[in-house]
Amino acid sequence: MMFSGGKDSNLALHKAIESGIEVVALLTITFDGKKFRAHPQKLIALQAKALGIRHFFFNANKPYLQDYRKALRTLIGKYRIEGLVTGDLWLQSAMKWTKKVIKPLPLELITPLWGMPTNKILNELAAKKFMPMVTCVIPEKLQKSWVGKTITARNLQEFKSACGKTRTDVCGENGEFHTIVLDAPLYKKKIEITKYKIMNTKEHCYLKPEEFRLVAK
Repeated sequence: MMFSGGKDSNLALHKAIESGIEVVALLTITFDGKKFRAHPQKLIALQAKALGIRHFFFNANKPYLQDYRKALRTLIGKYRIEGLVTGDLWLQSAMKWTKKVIKPLPLELITPLWGMPTNKILNELAAKKFMPMVTCVIPEKLQKSWVGKTITARNLQEFKSACGKTRTDVCGENGEFHTIVLDAPLYKKKIEITKYKIMNTKEHCYLKPEEFRLVAK
């Protein structure tokens, strides 16, 4: 599973396992040694622990393609992996890239969310009681006030309305905002963030978690 820790990869993982696929490893790609603002690595590691699935970080440097394939070849050889699950929704450039990466590899591409209306995806996340927290926004696309909030059944329509005002895709497929999932049906424990700061750059507003832990559900 190509795993970012966000709502889409978590739902894709859920659907893959629900369909009978055995997911034996989660893979998170980092780029050029840089740390994610939207998806803090320590939180992703906690998610993997909560899921009880082995997890790997792998750094890719430009032009990225060979490093992506190297990471996948390592896991294919070690765990006899036959398929790659991704959380791609509708972005053709992302699908084209993934297909290019795996073209020479003995992998079936599995995309449980591909082509689903993004409104339906958001509704399913709320119905199944996923807890995606907004961790990063482009303020012109989604108000800063959403950073640090979880999207739930209670505020779902409010969130959709906020996205509608700026014609932002409700799943942020163009990178308008990002999330990290604190709880999901497959999590054995949930993540609790007890201390954080809200940071601002020229382009983004993002959450910087300082204290967090796994707690009983």
